[in-house]
Amino acid sequence: MAQLVNYELNGFRQDEESFLEVQASALLTMQCQRCLGDVQCAVDAMSRLLLVPSGMPLPDEDLEEDDFDPVHAGRDFDVLGAIEEELLLALPLAPTHEDCSVPVAKENGDDRSPFALLKGLKTTSQRES
Repeated sequence: MAQLVNYELNGFRQDEESFLEVQASALLTMQCQRCLGDVQCAVDAMSRLLLVPSGMPLPDEDLEEDDFDPVHAGRDFDVLGAIEEELLLALPLAPTHEDCSVPVAKENGDDRSPFALLKGLKTTSQRES
């Protein structure tokens, strides 16, 4: 089922470099990781891309401190692909319903260690040796 994505693109130049601000939002139907039912997730993404001409090296010095991501952008730059990538990066890792509780292990009344049987096998094999 196709979902509606709202997006806004703003291009600007700063210090003789070209930037593209991408803002996107969507209401997506995902699978709840607890009950496996459908859950609606609001996804919002915003990023600033430094547009580097194709064939030029991407800047790599002190990128951790910058508030932009460098990307190669030529005449065939895939704007919709950039929007899709930003939304994918903003997806929740494990979407869940707010009212889904964490599954609790059933009490079966057996307090023995699951390794107790293995301990018995080790003792038996030592006797036979």
